[in-house]
Amino acid sequence: MLNSVSNMRSVVQLPSAEAALATEMPAEHLAKKQAFANSCGAASLLCVAKELGIEKIPVLVGSMSEQVCCDTLELDFRCESDIYTITSGNDTQRKHCGNLMNAGYSMPDGIVTAGRLLGLEMKVVEIPNIFSKALSWFYPDAKSRLSGIGCAVENGSKELEAGQARIEAMAVTLVGLPVGLHWVVQRSDGSYMDPATGKNHKVFSELNAGAKQAGHGVLGYCQTGISIIVSKAL
Repeated sequence: MLNSVSNMRSVVQLPSAEAALATEMPAEHLAKKQAFANSCGAASLLCVAKELGIEKIPVLVGSMSEQVCCDTLELDFRCESDIYTITSGNDTQRKHCGNLMNAGYSMPDGIVTAGRLLGLEMKVVEIPNIFSKALSWFYPDAKSRLSGIGCAVENGSKELEAGQARIEAMAVTLVGLPVGLHWVVQRSDGSYMDPATGKNHKVFSELNAGAKQAGHGVLGYCQTGISIIVSKAL
């Protein structure tokens, strides 16, 4: 949750709260609290990959998985660290820093790259609005970097199907003002996983309530209209 943005409010239609609350949270829904201040995108991707049945993580040179000679995908510090190294761009010479505690947050192209390495199909979608325009102003090269890896942004709302999940960009409101971005997981049943708290929530209103209860002055999340739809590659 992490870089400054402004003038954001919710624009995406949400599923009926009553319908979602009528069912219990499925046992297969996983959750993980992010290990680093900015690793919400990596923690979200890790949970989605596990829920979609991914069992292995690529063992890249210099990764923690290489150091411990392990390639199983687990909800642990090792796998989140290795994924975060990619999603934050910390694996590149341009952005590399020696300590992941100082790494930046995950841009869409980094999440797409890490997801593909895990064997997932990644699709970035945008509902054009004032928030997505604000993000384009703050990060003008984001779309060109996605196009450069063969993942052009698609416009319009995309309903999730069974076997899909959404890694969604939220605007964080602090003391009533939008102050940062945060990635969360949304599933096809309308439920959410928030890596800031490491908890699952049945509906968006419950997600917001959880953010408020966590403290730190956070008043909740607003949907930006930007998300990454994830499914297992065939």
